[in-house]
This record gives sequence, structure tokens and C-alpha cells, in this order.
Amino acid sequence: MSFKPSLWQTDGWPIHKVAFAVLLLLHSIWIIVHMNLVSRELINPWKLGGYGMYTTASPRPKLQLFDMRFGPTPMDWNAYNADGFTQENHRFAFRCAQFSEASMQKFFNENSLLVGMPIQFVIWERRLLREPIRIEGAAHSLLAIRWTGADTFRYAGQVCGKTYDGQIKFQQQG
Repeated sequence: MSFKPSLWQTDGWPIHKVAFAVLLLLHSIWIIVHMNLVSRELINPWKLGGYGMYTTASPRPKLQLFDMRFGPTPMDWNAYNADGFTQENHRFAFRCAQFSEASMQKFFNENSLLVGMPIQFVIWERRLLREPIRIEGAAHSLLAIRWTGADTFRYAGQVCGKTYDGQIKFQQQG
């Protein structure tokens, strides 16, 4: 006489048990993928499921704007609307993603007084340092914008040690 656990007799499984098993498998795979992405610093450990959040302090990315006309002068961020810029960049969940051109367009459409002004975006993150144990803020991503005409600007950025640049023809909306 042999004993076969009911787990191996799948012919009589109701659909909800099959669905549960599939979801459990997919969830387990996502934990491994998420931890891998966090370990390579490609995503924020506190986003997209957050399984990496227990390995470090929350980075809490903060966006700061600098006026570059007379050297880097911090601007009052509360005076400008950055909701579209933040949303277009997925609330900075993907740490090594470049700022999108659509987000730059949206930012200047929402803040038309800044059109023509050389500015720089900086994302600051909190970092856990081990010797001695402490949390400090550090610049993570940079984006400099320089206008080359009334409706054209060049941008250059750096994120995760990689640089990128380009040129955009600004299109004023509404």
C-alpha cells in the first residue's frame, strides 16, 4: 500500500486552488527578481513590492531645482509645479532611469516663467553608510538644461554614473 498526498492528485483541484498555486509561484518569483534589481541599484527598494526595503533606509528621493544664471542658486521648490515631471518619471522608482524628454516638456509647460532660464534638477537620496553607521543625503541624479533659442533647449544629465544628453524643440501647450 502506498501513500500519495492529496497535493499530488491534481485532477480534482478546484480552479481557486490552481489560481492560488499559480499566484503563490508568481509572487515567489517576483521576490527574487525584486531583490536582484534592488541589489544592482536599478530600482528603489521601497517601491514595486518593497521586498528590498528591509536591506536599507528609505531613500526618500527629493527633487531640488537650481538657477544656473549666476552659479548654482537653489530655487524655492514650492513656487513651481513639479507634479507632471515627477509622474512622467514614475515618482523616481526606477533609480537609474534617465529623466524623460516628455517630463521636461511637461515641466516647462507647467512652469512657463522658467522658459529660457538655465536650470539644473538634482535628486537627493538618503544613503545608509556603514562606517560609522549613519544616514546621509547624497546627490543621485543630475539634469542640466540650457536654452539655445526661444523654443529649443539642450539637456545633459548623469544618473548611476552614466551620462546622457540631447536637444528638444519646446512645444508650448494651451
